[in-house]
Amino acid sequence: MKYYIYILLLFFLICNCGDNPAGYKMPNGWFEQDIEANENKLFAIDFVDFNYGWLIGDNGIAFYTFDSGQNWLPLSVPEAQNWYSIKLLTRNVGWLCGEKGMYYTANRGLAWKHHNNLSRVRKLLFIDSQTGWLINDDGNIMKTTDKGENWNINYTTSDSLYGLYFIDTNYGWVCGKNGLNLYTSNAGESWNTGNIDTTLTTSNLYDIEFINQEKGWITGENGLLLHSTDSGANWSKVDTDITQNLYSLNWVDDKLALVVGEDGIIISTIDAGTTWQDTTLTDIDLYDIEFSGPYDGWTIGDKGTILRFHSY
Repeated sequence: MKYYIYILLLFFLICNCGDNPAGYKMPNGWFEQDIEANENKLFAIDFVDFNYGWLIGDNGIAFYTFDSGQNWLPLSVPEAQNWYSIKLLTRNVGWLCGEKGMYYTANRGLAWKHHNNLSRVRKLLFIDSQTGWLINDDGNIMKTTDKGENWNINYTTSDSLYGLYFIDTNYGWVCGKNGLNLYTSNAGESWNTGNIDTTLTTSNLYDIEFINQEKGWITGENGLLLHSTDSGANWSKVDTDITQNLYSLNWVDDKLALVVGEDGIIISTIDAGTTWQDTTLTDIDLYDIEFSGPYDGWTIGDKGTILRFHSY
């Protein structure tokens, strides 16, 4: 049964655009969406447009929606396993990654192609129709230039990798276990290590995202939030008074961002990261967050939890 939880995110967004004559409204509504997940963990959610998206989790959990989450239906998957990451390129084309391998579909899951040599993929993205990147628990950064037919190791490390982000063809970043953070400015021809405080070199870094080639953020364990203004060469700690692990980060635009994590923590900024507010809704761990714009988004987590935000 759906229930509504209203919060104030402490920001105004006003629009005078011609395609929205009524103007933007203040975001003010979170509500829970129900699926038959049997209290399993939900790890990743991805939308290709306003209406169509997938979400996945452990024990073979996989769902899709065609109506912006009003209904979540079981996605036909090739086998039951723990799924870690997904990437939709179109409504028909998508990637599904788990502990036993990675799968590709070109027809909404009616048929799947198995890449069984690519297991425990934590994050996957495509820059364009040909070029993609992925990272896995084995410490591999891998690249494809042929739509995913072949994946080649571009860089390898001894630490597990958790976060991956490319803002364009050349600039990309990776983060992972034991404070590992890497950056490239030449499409992976070389990777460099970013500088962080020596006291943080044993911390796990879970997610990374940049809003342009210079400015980016990393989230990590024990409330760790890092900020870079020089393309990831140097990182400084941001004080938030948060102690929970921060698992996922989403920049909606160059001013608005949300972070989710352990114990249901949600923090948000509306001033490009200058200040952060605690807007927590639940005490259930949240593992991923995705907003398609300032007025519509989702966060998912433990016990089959799906929280959706929508401004009316």
